[in-house]
Amino acid sequence: AAQIAPGARVTGDEREAFRDPRLDVVVVASPSPTHAPVAGAALAAGKHVLVEKPLAPTSAEAQDLVLRARRARRSLVVGHLLLYHPAMAPLKRFVSAGKHGPVLYVYGQRSNIGRLRDDEGALISLAPHDISVMAHLLGEWPVSVSAHARRCVQRAMEDIVFLTLRFPG
Repeated sequence: AAQIAPGARVTGDEREAFRDPRLDVVVVASPSPTHAPVAGAALAAGKHVLVEKPLAPTSAEAQDLVLRARRARRSLVVGHLLLYHPAMAPLKRFVSAGKHGPVLYVYGQRSNIGRLRDDEGALISLAPHDISVMAHLLGEWPVSVSAHARRCVQRAMEDIVFLTLRFPG
């Protein structure tokens, strides 16, 4: 970082950086298990926060962060990068126009796409991308979810997941 931006102040302690009054926004792009505590510390320091997905490992921790952000009157945003892909805007216009009829179902499959992670399973690593795209394209959130997961290669984390989402429409 110091080589790329020689004029930047560099520290290995995020809490030190959070004390800097010139810093308005924090991007949390660290290992997944650290997202909630780092985002929480940034919110406590009065910063706006962009967190790479997942926001937190549990819904309770995620809800806690949302409440903290509201109380602090700070933005808390989760980085769903596929929503910013250049193909997304025309695809959204196509679906929204409805010229070719209603969307009856959406199917996604991810397989053999990289290394196995030891800090998060396949569901939390991959599904948020697909869910955010589906919700964006359909303009609504799922009303029910069913997930079946297995550990086939790893012992601690699921590496196979079948996820079914039912949307209102």
